[in-house]
Amino acid sequence: MSGSSRWILLTAVAVFALVSVLYSPVLGHELRSDDFQWVQQAHRAQVEPAQLFADLDSFYRPLNTWSLLVDRVIWGSNPAGYHLTNLFLHMLAALGLAVAARRVGLSSIASSVVAVIWAASPFTVPAMTSSLTSLTTGTLSPVTGAWLTVEMPLMTSPSTGIR
Repeated sequence: MSGSSRWILLTAVAVFALVSVLYSPVLGHELRSDDFQWVQQAHRAQVEPAQLFADLDSFYRPLNTWSLLVDRVIWGSNPAGYHLTNLFLHMLAALGLAVAARRVGLSSIASSVVAVIWAASPFTVPAMTSSLTSLTTGTLSPVTGAWLTVEMPLMTSPSTGIR
């Protein structure tokens, strides 16, 4: 196993353990607040696919609807399944953040620390206690940032030397 493979595996284990310990109690929670509206929107989209692109009271987040539709197909009306999806996405976002940090030059250890601190941050708690907010900016920002830094090569300018 290469050094980079070992690093990402160890980071994944650390993030998984931390997120599991901190947030597994949420698996016993019911849906709350506007979760019901979003789950109903996903149900409507099952019957009427155009709803996959509809707003919910002028709040346009089709990715939430799509994710909840997949959750609904997999988990039915079991709220623990929706929360389990959030835990998985949260872990994935933390790993994405670690990869992005490593890609921009942080050491393996520093990148892992960034991921672990973000995963345990009090700012991520609201995303972990609702069945749908994991797809909001809190999770998508690190995932998008990781994708951009890993997949989009930095432009090299011969005149500036910027890579």
